[in-house]
Amino acid sequence: MTRDTASNRPSLLTRNPDGMPAPRGFSQTIETRGLVFVSGQLPVDQNRRLVGDGDPIAQVRQVFHNLSVALEASGGGLKHIVKFTAFVVGTDASEAFRTVRAELIEPPFPTSTVACVTEIVIPGAVVEIDAIAISGSQE
Repeated sequence: MTRDTASNRPSLLTRNPDGMPAPRGFSQTIETRGLVFVSGQLPVDQNRRLVGDGDPIAQVRQVFHNLSVALEASGGGLKHIVKFTAFVVGTDASEAFRTVRAELIEPPFPTSTVACVTEIVIPGAVVEIDAIAISGSQE
């Protein structure tokens, strides 16, 4: 079950979908004016356990799974993404992001930024991705 919370700010709808880690001090998504903003997703399951330790491809796949769950709660999916920002540790993680993105995202391709960082907040994680998408209800 998705828990929707009407914000005290006008026209904001926050969602923290089931099947995702419960957020600590933030919302998994905020929907406003036909856009869905998805918080940075980590390669963790709903219990915050790292998925794919030592395997950048498995980690990126888990992150895309989490993005998909978040967007489905807004009636959308990966095809609705218009902007990615990816934070990666090393060239292997960067290549894994590009590989998995190419498998899952079809044209027209969203805009994308990839930033190399020295570490991600979860020990062993090598990728974090946030996204902006068009709400699925806007189709």
